[in-house]
Amino acid sequence: MAKTLPKKSAKHNPSAGIGINFLEHFVDDKKDEVCKRLIRDFEVSRDWRQPYRDRWIENYQLYRMYSKYYENRPKWQSGVFIGIGTQMVETVHPRLTSAIYDTPPVWMAHPESPKYRKAAQMTEQLLEVRVQATGLFYEHFQTFKEMLIYGTAFQGINYVVDDTYEGTKWTATDLFDMYPDPAHSDVRDMRYLIRRHVYHVSELYELERQGIIQDLDVKKIKDRRGTNNYIAHLDRLRTIGFGNSINEMDDYHEVLEYWGKYYDRDTETEFDICAMIVDRNLFVKFDENPYRIPNETEGFYYALKPFVKFLDTPVPHETYGVSIIDMVKSLNYEINDRRNMINDAMQYALAPVYLAYEQGLDDINDITIAPGTIIKANYMGGADPIKPLQKDLGFMHGYNDMEAMKQEARDETGVQHAVSGSEGNIRKTATEALTLAQEGSLRIKPRIQMIGHSLEQQGEMTFLMERQFTDTEVLLQVFENDKVKAFAKVTPTQLEFRGAFRLHASSLHGLKALTAQQRMEFANVAMGLPGAEEIVDWRVMLKLIAEALEIKDSNLIVEEKAPEPVQPQGVPDLSVLQGGMAPGGMPGAGQIMPPAPPPPDMGMQPTMSPIDEELAALQSQIQSDIQSI
Repeated sequence: MAKTLPKKSAKHNPSAGIGINFLEHFVDDKKDEVCKRLIRDFEVSRDWRQPYRDRWIENYQLYRMYSKYYENRPKWQSGVFIGIGTQMVETVHPRLTSAIYDTPPVWMAHPESPKYRKAAQMTEQLLEVRVQATGLFYEHFQTFKEMLIYGTAFQGINYVVDDTYEGTKWTATDLFDMYPDPAHSDVRDMRYLIRRHVYHVSELYELERQGIIQDLDVKKIKDRRGTNNYIAHLDRLRTIGFGNSINEMDDYHEVLEYWGKYYDRDTETEFDICAMIVDRNLFVKFDENPYRIPNETEGFYYALKPFVKFLDTPVPHETYGVSIIDMVKSLNYEINDRRNMINDAMQYALAPVYLAYEQGLDDINDITIAPGTIIKANYMGGADPIKPLQKDLGFMHGYNDMEAMKQEARDETGVQHAVSGSEGNIRKTATEALTLAQEGSLRIKPRIQMIGHSLEQQGEMTFLMERQFTDTEVLLQVFENDKVKAFAKVTPTQLEFRGAFRLHASSLHGLKALTAQQRMEFANVAMGLPGAEEIVDWRVMLKLIAEALEIKDSNLIVEEKAPEPVQPQGVPDLSVLQGGMAPGGMPGAGQIMPPAPPPPDMGMQPTMSPIDEELAALQSQIQSDIQSI
């Protein structure tokens, strides 16, 4: 069908058009059949995860410190909400990002053999350039917070081509828009994983110009109204009372992006595919998975589904994890109920209800309860015509119960006083504070290790995708102590690297001040020991303290100068010979040492000692061996 697109230049995405385009081979009936099969997978996942979605909405409301329980209460009743879960999330979250990003680079390349050492350095620098160019910190910032609120988060990678950037880009996907295969918990094992988008019609045109989608029927898109085009984050806002009144949504269309395996029943063949469906009935893409690097000896696919999953507290063999909000949910409700009961009781004690006898008062409607007022009353034989119904003030003890419940929440999550930066109710020595902080960090460390597991997958997928598609030079900046030391250029498709990617995380887990204090206390103890200069390497000690204090000036600590070698008497200095010597006294690789020149004729030479004679013979033997080589 002939199509007319708005005139606008667009670069072709190198990841598009790779492999088989199945839509070119399908007749209309086959397209409809396959489309229904993929939509069925989407509906199965949607129905299966509905209870999880309900829980996520509740977690979102608790994080935003909102509860419908307090909506319709009388005005005089207290309706405060203490965000215990929010406090815990905001305590752990900065420690996660600090552990990952305080010690660049994010990834370290570990070569599998010495010949890949140089390529490993170039690969590290390439990945760090991508981290900075794509703002990966902000994407991880969002992902880690989503993980702590809901227990699970996803990130997706694409090869991006636009006017300002070309390369890999990771984005924080909205958990509410991810629909996984219920039968498997690991992304790599899932038969499919579906990401839901809402695109404006102009964005669909741009995707076709880049070659991402091929069969966009412009007329159908122009004439139809977008369906199922709710936007996830606006839908969440609606649940806490914010409006979602976007009326002009006709130009927005839902797009389901399907990554997984497709088994063709006619040919009995299985393919790794990527499909895109607009408004759940218009096929615009059904291609073989483009993210792969074939191997000459065996098939090798590195990103069948270009996503990684992050879990807060994993549950074995389950897709979704447990979040901090989940851990403290019941306590959060209980603490807020108790606080509001205390506030109501306090208000009742300060402004009590009065019992009044009508026959004892001239006009019961003309009574003012205020300091200095006079109430006219009739004599009632010693009885008070008006008196307050004072309640017992024992409710004040409820504050102690609240503190006990808060401690339960801290025990549930491991976010103790020392971790959150507060000292608690009991003063502690520095050693006790350090010990508690270290114990508290043990609950954070597994989270960082789980993040590291996902980030290592990200590093590998980033490198392999760059090696597959980026055939232009990338300018690398070589840093040292946060300063550019040099520049280099690399073409990723020519990088030959084999090895693993490891997360370069800080071992301090956000507890730098306490760690610095601990190291300084150790230094003070070591200084008092006899022979401290021989026991402790003080330059290393100072560097460790500077690291914890985030002092990165390389000129602050003077490097120790190597002592000049002393030439023993009678031993010839072989290092002056042309070509030099490698460490250990052996000739350097590829270096040939010429024989030493004969000694000048100085007449009578002094008699050599037996040791000198042996050394001279040894030197002669070495020179003879070198010449034979």
